[in-house]
Amino acid sequence: GKILGINAFDSPIVWKAAGDSGEGVVFASAHLDYVNNKQAAAFAQAFRQKYGEEPSHSHAYGYSIGLYLMETAAEAKGDPERMRQLLATLNRDSIRGQLKMTESRDVLTDVAVYRREGSKNVMIDK
Repeated sequence: GKILGINAFDSPIVWKAAGDSGEGVVFASAHLDYVNNKQAAAFAQAFRQKYGEEPSHSHAYGYSIGLYLMETAAEAKGDPERMRQLLATLNRDSIRGQLKMTESRDVLTDVAVYRREGSKNVMIDK
């Protein structure tokens, strides 16, 4: 049967364990535009050069979160209240596209729906 999952499916460990059974799995994950987003393209190129493989959504999330936290901390200059204010109003471009903080402190970002085909993720909806 068909499997529908979340971005946790998009992991080399999961695909290795699933083997051929992973074919056709449909899942939601980050929409990472390594072609039209210059920041994302530069990140992917640097990642490939350093690690010799394609970056996953986890790599992109970790990098983008680290980057906005470091920049926000630098701007807050050690003031915890200022840090909270800056994070509460987060609205910036990133390698994941636009990031925007909601009132409930969720970060909105672009996502897409993929199908696993031939050991690759094929976007089927954005």
